[in-house]
Amino acid sequence: MKKINLLTILSIISVLAIGSIFGYTKIVQADNTLQINTTNTVKTAKILHFGDMMLDRNVKKRIDKFGADYPFKKLAENNFLEGYDVVTANLEGPFANKRRATSKSIAFRFDPKLIPTLQKYNFNLFTLANNHSTDMSMAGFNESKANLKKAGLDFYGQQIKIDDTNLLVKQVGDFKIGFIGIDDTITKINIPKVKKLIQKAKDNGAEIILANVHWGAEYKLISNTRQRQLGHTLIDAGVDIIVGHHPHVVEEMEIYKNHPIFYSLGNFVFDQYFSVPTQQELGVSLIITQENDQKNVSITIYPLQSIQSQISQMNQKNKDKFFADWIKRSRLGDYKFENNNLKVSF
Repeated sequence: MKKINLLTILSIISVLAIGSIFGYTKIVQADNTLQINTTNTVKTAKILHFGDMMLDRNVKKRIDKFGADYPFKKLAENNFLEGYDVVTANLEGPFANKRRATSKSIAFRFDPKLIPTLQKYNFNLFTLANNHSTDMSMAGFNESKANLKKAGLDFYGQQIKIDDTNLLVKQVGDFKIGFIGIDDTITKINIPKVKKLIQKAKDNGAEIILANVHWGAEYKLISNTRQRQLGHTLIDAGVDIIVGHHPHVVEEMEIYKNHPIFYSLGNFVFDQYFSVPTQQELGVSLIITQENDQKNVSITIYPLQSIQSQISQMNQKNKDKFFADWIKRSRLGDYKFENNNLKVSF
């Protein structure tokens, strides 16, 4: 048997050390030839994001008539809702145990029995920071959180104030992500308090910060000055990705300092049948990766349509028309979508 000299041993140890730093290393000895294969470790998180989900009023009537699967079953075809670490939406109302009297002219209450249906379609995270979360009073809001928690669903955000409940730091795939839910429609957002949440998220290990912001004016296809200023301020404060809600229509996208801002994804499940824009929606796939110190977000846009509160992907003709109009309204700088996909790095 041939002896391996000291120089060979030291060489192998050096390769192993380098591999432990930069990624996975495999060493194979065959026919007296040393083969070394090294690949970098890539971290990944997969998120599918939708707009406003409302399960009361005419949506409830259709669910009562056609079954709890009615809003989602067409969208779920071809495994569309599968393969993600997180499937999420803005929960525009509480899963309260009972309907309560209220002075609000529009007040929603969702049947807690619908929660298993959401789980069936892989929804596992919700922002509660909106102007309908307390429609059934704070008691109903607390019941809703208890019902979600009992089912094992995560949530974050509220509309009354900004405190620790507006933040959730959650393991998503290979990343720890800080989710922040804040509402600007009732009380204007307090930026110093949001900055404290961002810092707390990072102190708790968050590598990415995603903020859901309830803001803007209803039924406007373009964000207003307040939204744009607030969006830029949040990015400057350390937020990586912003997803907006409330206008009930799809607003434009902006890339600001290499960070994506979706000003409004529009409705998701709703009953606003009175116009085309309120029944056009966006689903957004965010595939977050990191190799060495470089973080990337691969964004895929899915134009959706709602017909009598049943969601499906648009046909190709409508998709192309919608996408072209949306791109014209958006501010992407030097970035460009190819096949509804765009990649940003930060």
